[in-house]
Amino acid sequence: MQQLFIMRHGEALFDAPDPQRSLSERGHRQAAETSQWLAEKMAGRNVRLLASPFTRAQQTAHYVAQALNVPIESQPWLTPDTPVAAVMAGWDALWMTADDAQCWVWVSHMPLVGYLGRYLIEGKGVGSDAFATAEVVQYEADVWAAGCAYARSRYRPQS
Repeated sequence: MQQLFIMRHGEALFDAPDPQRSLSERGHRQAAETSQWLAEKMAGRNVRLLASPFTRAQQTAHYVAQALNVPIESQPWLTPDTPVAAVMAGWDALWMTADDAQCWVWVSHMPLVGYLGRYLIEGKGVGSDAFATAEVVQYEADVWAAGCAYARSRYRPQS
């Protein structure tokens, strides 16, 4: 069974156009805290880390990459307004060619992370689950398709 951890970026400032918004001090603390939780969950596993190219997601992913000792793979289909179908098509292309990844971590944005969770569990492309900043949900599935996954655990930083 494969695992997918979907994480929302840490708290961001409203200091620039959306793609360039950066993490606040609190957002940096949140990202570091959640990254440590991820490191404990994934110790000894082969992990691939995918992230939105937006600044706040890249900054959050940097903490995850350090904690897991993996590179960040930027994916243009992990931006806030990407349709779920486009995200799943982008991932299918990677997943089908993945060597031995046991866990995947995605760092992205609301509303996309909420839509993805709803799609994976319920098979619905509408409606959204709420994610707090730097919150992560662990999904498991035998096959990554609509309604075929379940949420195994959830972590929300205390910072």
